[in-house]
Amino acid sequence: DPQVPCSSASEARQHDQPAQAGAIRANAGALGFGVEGVLPGEFLLDGEYVDDVLMGRGL
Repeated sequence: DPQVPCSSASEARQHDQPAQAGAIRANAGALGFGVEGVLPGEFLLDGEYVDDVLMGRGL
């Protein structure tokens, strides 16, 4: 999986290919996570700008 360089471990985030996004969001939803925000065109993957979807779950 592609990764974006970062300056610290706390900033490390894995970025999934768009083809995987639907399955990942469905699995996260089944575990109680919901979409909290979307950053349109945040990352350039394989020559295409894709959204960053922020998901969270209440404790």
